[in-house]
Amino acid sequence: VGGMQLEQVEDRIRQAYVPKVYSEVVAFVELSAADTTGVLVVGAVTLPGLVQLRRTDRDMLHAIVGAGGVSSDASGVATLRRIRRPSETATYDLKDAAQLRDALMLPPLESGDVLTVHAAPANTIYVGGLVNRALPQIYPHGAQVTALQALAGASGLRTDVAPRDATLVRRMPDGTDAHVRLDLNRMARGEDPNPTLMAGDIL
Repeated sequence: VGGMQLEQVEDRIRQAYVPKVYSEVVAFVELSAADTTGVLVVGAVTLPGLVQLRRTDRDMLHAIVGAGGVSSDASGVATLRRIRRPSETATYDLKDAAQLRDALMLPPLESGDVLTVHAAPANTIYVGGLVNRALPQIYPHGAQVTALQALAGASGLRTDVAPRDATLVRRMPDGTDAHVRLDLNRMARGEDPNPTLMAGDIL
């Protein structure tokens, strides 16, 4: 009776017994356990592991929801590896509406398929120069860090030389570096903006 609706199962039982065995049969069928598909979901999800999907839910989105949804460090990009067709590896950015639609149009997932949800790269800011701890600072993806916060994270400015200026270096989309001079004293007094830094910025 796999793949049949409950009414179809009742009809099949009735046809098997009427009129060969009984003149009439009343059959009532109740579903005790649905057939499920086991998909392994790993990576940046809340509950990674084997997810059991119902017959009507065998797609990437239901698999991710079954794993507790994406974690806070997820990038939104997922890769599907078919266990029976290893060459059919496909990667989709599920934040993009067109790619999400394409992912949902895939043939149903099968037992043994592996879905990997990729984590977003860490938000790394490089602080150097006349600070007490000149080290890269790593923040969670999406964290908003200002220039003054980054200086505080570097244990502050050195007091023996009292630096007053800083340079913010940001890599632009065309591959060039933009250099912006910052007046630290004016920033500390709130007279100049305290810029929010981006991943990869050098201060």
